[in-house]
Amino acid sequence: MNAVLQRSRRPLALSVVAAAGVYLLAIALADGSEVWERLRALSPGAVAVLLALPTFGFAVRFVRWDVYLRALGHHLPRPRHARIYWAGFALTTTPGKVGENLRAVYLRAYGVPVAHSVGAFVAERLGDLVAMLFLSGLTFGLLERYSAAVAATSALTVALLVALRSPGLPDWLEGGGGTTLLARVRRMAGHGVAAARDLLGTRLLVAGVAIALLAWGAEALTFVLAARWIGVDLPLGVGMGVFALGTLLGAVSMLPGGVGPTEAVMGGLLMLAGGTAAEATAATVLVRAVTLWWAVALGMVALVGLTGPEEPAR
Repeated sequence: MNAVLQRSRRPLALSVVAAAGVYLLAIALADGSEVWERLRALSPGAVAVLLALPTFGFAVRFVRWDVYLRALGHHLPRPRHARIYWAGFALTTTPGKVGENLRAVYLRAYGVPVAHSVGAFVAERLGDLVAMLFLSGLTFGLLERYSAAVAATSALTVALLVALRSPGLPDWLEGGGGTTLLARVRRMAGHGVAAARDLLGTRLLVAGVAIALLAWGAEALTFVLAARWIGVDLPLGVGMGVFALGTLLGAVSMLPGGVGPTEAVMGGLLMLAGGTAAEATAATVLVRAVTLWWAVALGMVALVGLTGPEEPAR
């Protein structure tokens, strides 16, 4: 068995059990028989569409990641690179961003410094934040209770972008010398910030956000279709905004995969949009199954074949 997968079995299993408990409790509270009836009524074709849209988003996100590493001077064989990238999804629901750390470990065999993996990850997440904030804005005027959280996250994102694009930040982090653990961490952070800064120039920033909008827009469309096919008649813009807002607030919660807060926000907003408790619960569980948990499943498939960080083929 893959060593990484073997070490991660316990936290991954615990995350699955915890999520299953959350979903089963929500289903029981929302009239379980009606929830299951709504889910069973979906046709195989509908399920295929709901799986295809997020899969497209995952592929697009890899394209952005590959562009970032190429911009930093790393031209990896794409099939292997894609497998490494998607393997990171396997551990999305485990604590500590283990998936992103996993990518850095495997990419080192291809001469990619950890700092460059960290820098690409930071640039990727900032692009995602900007895209999700834009999509969340589609709900403004309808969901005032969340406007303060979105505004605060927007301000923080702008502050991070300004700080990361500052030419003096990497030098400040790397300065001071020393051999202590703190000094080494600061130097690593400085190298990572420098790499992120290289990826946050205007051209790459705009391209990264555009790709993020395409990828997350596909998942948001999945949410709208799932809700409509379950029985909640959501306007396209509002539905995409609800998905983005739920995902964003789940990320802010810092819980692995946003499990719990994301479902609570999405389900609550679907009820505000006119859905019954059973419809909101069925749609939320369905969309999380075909987005978050589908990503975990695909990541597991990619991870199983990675027996260890290999040397690049000569």
